[in-house]
Amino acid sequence: MPLHPLQHKKPLSILIADDNFATQKLISLILRKNGYSIDTAINGIDVLSKLSQKTFDLILMDCNMPQMNGIETTQKIRAESAFKDIIIIAMTPLIKNINREICCGYGMDDYLPKPITKESLLECMKAWETKLGRNKKLI
Repeated sequence: MPLHPLQHKKPLSILIADDNFATQKLISLILRKNGYSIDTAINGIDVLSKLSQKTFDLILMDCNMPQMNGIETTQKIRAESAFKDIIIIAMTPLIKNINREICCGYGMDDYLPKPITKESLLECMKAWETKLGRNKKLI
C-alpha cells in the first residue's frame, strides 16, 4: 500500500512545558497518537535545559509554571537567535489578564486556552503544520 503523500515528512518535534503531570500526559497521548515526537518539561529551567540538548519545532508553554514561568521562559528563548524559529504556543486558562494579544506581545506565537481538548489541540497543530508546510492527516 502506498504511503500517504505527507507521511514521508518528519513529524513536528514538540516540547510540552507544563508542571501538571495530568496535563502533560493527556497532551502527550493525543499528540503521540497523531505521530508527533514529544518531550516534556516541568518548568522554564527544564525547558531551557532541553533546548540546549535537542531541537524542537514547537513548544506548548504553560504560562503559570513554578521557578520560571512561561512568559519569562519565552523571553529568554526569544533573546537567543538560535531559537528564533521555534513556535511557542501559550497554554493557560482564559482569564481577563492573560489573552492571545498579551501572550503574543511577550513573544509567543499563539494561544491555546485551558482546559485543553483533543479538538482544540489538534486544530492548533493542524494550523501550525499548514503554516510550516508540513500538513498531515490527524485522527
